[in-house]
Amino acid sequence: MDQNGVRGVSRDGNKRDIMVVDDQPMNLKLIEKLLGQQGYLVRSFPRGRLALAAAAQDPPDLILLDVTMPEMNVR
Repeated sequence: MDQNGVRGVSRDGNKRDIMVVDDQPMNLKLIEKLLGQQGYLVRSFPRGRLALAAAAQDPPDLILLDVTMPEMNVR
């Protein structure tokens, strides 16, 4: 939260960038809505490989991810 009480904004005035990765469309929509209402810039991805490519090109401030995805997971 910045000095003006805005949560999704950094000290330099830029929106905080959060990447969300989940294979469940309803989860993506819910998280997009909740974080967007708080002022965050949300980038959503339904597949891990797409998210990895996007993060390599333009790294987010934070990544929220489902650890059990069909094409990639932590197991």
